[in-house]
Amino acid sequence: MDSPGVLMRRPNRPVLVLLLAIAQLMVGGMLLCGGALNLIINTAGSSAQTVTITTNGKSTTRVYDTREEMEKEAPGYKLFLHGGGIVGFALAAVMVAAAIGLLGCRGWAWWLSVLWGLFELAYQIATAAYLWLVAMPAANRMVRAVPRDDAGVCGGLVNGNTLYHVGWALFASGFVLYPLLILLLLVLPPVRRACLGAAENQMEDIRSPRRRYYDEE
Repeated sequence: MDSPGVLMRRPNRPVLVLLLAIAQLMVGGMLLCGGALNLIINTAGSSAQTVTITTNGKSTTRVYDTREEMEKEAPGYKLFLHGGGIVGFALAAVMVAAAIGLLGCRGWAWWLSVLWGLFELAYQIATAAYLWLVAMPAANRMVRAVPRDDAGVCGGLVNGNTLYHVGWALFASGFVLYPLLILLLLVLPPVRRACLGAAENQMEDIRSPRRRYYDEE
């Protein structure tokens, strides 16, 4: 049964657009949660431990902080942590917003997804470059210069710090492929036509307010 009214056309959404939007929602949601957790850890978390070091029979107690040691070896490291965390969280939020728009084949969502892909690609490349070229050498220098405390706590902290940066660098390097894949899918004719064609239809509706469209129930 037809119901009259001035209605927008129901979006002609190909399966590829639906799968793309779902993938972006899932990955973006995980990155958003991970980014929020990362911001909390970077802001409120601590990488410090109180250790006891015995030298020539004399024991001294000090606080050993891997983050502060990384800052000494790689000035600007804490700025990288906080700034990168904020940028990553913002990109994840944009990713989710664009994915929601893609479900409705919105033209703005297509453009926003393209912009997200370009910025995400640049962000991951820059992050991976910093981790491999700056953070990893700094972590390796810490391994060689770590103080030998009585309980071996410093060694565990430094080794964990190195593994953390290796894992992060591998993720950033591998994740470069994801925005590349999304950009390639976005420029495919079916996806582009579904989103940008819908936007053109909406503009046509605005220019011709007397036209009536009906949805079949």
